[in-house]
Amino acid sequence: MLKTPQTLRKASIFAVCVLAVALLCALGVFSATVQAAEKPVVQSVTPDQGPVGSRVLVRGGSFGAFSGSSELYFNGVLVPSSGIINWTDTYITAIVPTGTPLGQGKVMVSTTAGASVDDVTFTVTEAPEISAIYPSTGPVGTNVLITGTSFGTDGVVTFNNVVATT
Repeated sequence: MLKTPQTLRKASIFAVCVLAVALLCALGVFSATVQAAEKPVVQSVTPDQGPVGSRVLVRGGSFGAFSGSSELYFNGVLVPSSGIINWTDTYITAIVPTGTPLGQGKVMVSTTAGASVDDVTFTVTEAPEISAIYPSTGPVGTNVLITGTSFGTDGVVTFNNVVATT
């Protein structure tokens, strides 16, 4: 490469700038610190069990802002971005994704800083299934028998969005 007066002048200006920055750093005028982002930490999940499609609140820290590299998993199954309702540095509200296997599994948050390694779990249960309702019609106050599976013990029955009483 030929060294013309113009290329020598550009090289000299660059060298002077590098030396000036180095001198200012040495004098303490400029300083740079790099803080490593902390791995996310999952502290709790509320509720801690429910069927696929349940809305879940994951609490913890160092989740960062939701971005293309932020991920939430239930028992190894990725929650798609459409299943993320809200994501902040300290909590995530999400929907348990389709395909999450039944049973207990870890809840994991992954960011550019790494993945959580906590032992917080969520248990995927079978969704309630109604097999029969008797009687099928009646006025307000009618006793109704509902049979089926996976009702659990703390569910709520509604008729036309009105909570039924026992």
